[in-house]
Amino acid sequence: MKKVLPFLSIILNISSIAQQQTFDIVSYTMPNGWNKQVTESTIQFSKEDATKGTYCMITLFKSVSGTANSKENFELTWTSVVKEMVTVSTPPEMQPPAAENGWEVQSGYAPFEAEGNKGIALLVTSTGFEKMVNILILTNTDVYEKEISNFLESIELKKQTPVASKPPADVVKKPVATTAAKKDGFAFTTTNFDDGWTSTVQEDWVEVKKGISKC
Repeated sequence: MKKVLPFLSIILNISSIAQQQTFDIVSYTMPNGWNKQVTESTIQFSKEDATKGTYCMITLFKSVSGTANSKENFELTWTSVVKEMVTVSTPPEMQPPAAENGWEVQSGYAPFEAEGNKGIALLVTSTGFEKMVNILILTNTDVYEKEISNFLESIELKKQTPVASKPPADVVKKPVATTAAKKDGFAFTTTNFDDGWTSTVQEDWVEVKKGISKC
């Protein structure tokens, strides 16, 4: 038996690793026994008990561009995604933000109603590296609370290469006009261009030169 136990431990560890799956830049462990539906931009897990009328849907969205402000990203998604899917009766109750591996996580929930069904909408928004990843959970029961927690705890976001700050664009310098005094009181106008050419206005013509070349 002592020899068998270590072997079982190895099998369990391998099984646990095998359950880890990847979608876009997110690694996760799928809840056991849940239905899975994949589209180009989302992956959804769902479970329901038809006899009791209970259900839970977890939707993981593909990463999209976002601002550096995690709260702004959360609010944007709450408005453009949550409010478009269901009718929420109150502003989301926010949870303390968390940070890990360069990502900052904002989460909040609120009661919702959709086609006569009532429940809770929970949005989790992770912000980092000019990207954001959203997870939306809709449920009308606390029966799946443990499975939801396990799924969220299994989430791992790939650490991205920090976005290098863009150097300021070269400022196009305007030609600088200079004046040279003339003996009779008039002025010569000389203009220096960035490419090395220099133009000088003479009395009745313009001299243009670069190095030893003249026009």
